[in-house]
Amino acid sequence: MIKLLALDMDGTLLDDENKIPESTVAAIKQSAEAGIKVILASARPVCAMMPYYKQLCLDPTPIIALCGAYILDVKNTKELFECSLSDEICQKIYELFEGRYIKIYGKSTLYVNEIKAETLRYAENFQVDYHKIEINRNTKIPEKIYRIFIPGLSNSETEESLKLINAGADQVASKLEHGIEILPPHINKGMAVEFLCKQYGIAREHVMAIGNEGSDISMVEFAQIGVAVANAHTDLKNVANEITASNTQLGVELMIKKYCL
Repeated sequence: MIKLLALDMDGTLLDDENKIPESTVAAIKQSAEAGIKVILASARPVCAMMPYYKQLCLDPTPIIALCGAYILDVKNTKELFECSLSDEICQKIYELFEGRYIKIYGKSTLYVNEIKAETLRYAENFQVDYHKIEINRNTKIPEKIYRIFIPGLSNSETEESLKLINAGADQVASKLEHGIEILPPHINKGMAVEFLCKQYGIAREHVMAIGNEGSDISMVEFAQIGVAVANAHTDLKNVANEITASNTQLGVELMIKKYCL
């Protein structure tokens, strides 16, 4: 019996036009009405998740944002959990990738060292403010940083960068399909889902999680029913115990109807 359903958004719940099919909306609402805790778990900041949260009528469940670095009780506007990157880690990243395009995530703001078409699309589609800043070893950003993403690296650059970033410390960097993601040590979506399970008194045997990216591996591994959509990264498919249809073929809805309704 599923009591908590954790859903990644981009490439999983959302189709390729960043929309949720109406039939899937109805299935999620029906699940919530049946008492299942439906949790959105995304790399997005909270502000970029709220339109979908409201569309799905998920109040009063929390939101897992920034890959688990920030968990918000939306109803009471209360932080349930937050963990930011240390100044030491940030400075290391800024120095290693000086001159490369970097995306730096505050609580609700994106900082970049170059404004690209991708930056403008992200800001418009996700309703996120952005600021251009210089990135170097002396960079200081006037708020907590929860996530850093470096896109556009070659395979060899990615592997070498992972070694340099993670050398001599807790692992903070991981490989995604389109780049490198840096999060605080031990922070991931699986940790965040486990945190909420403890809050609700729900055992992992009653959890289903669905995702498509490397950042979803931890929560898919944690869940009793860990699901990868058909368009998922191979690494995620390898740890999932079920593969559903793609994000454009109602993959999430099929799993909800199979296990939740």
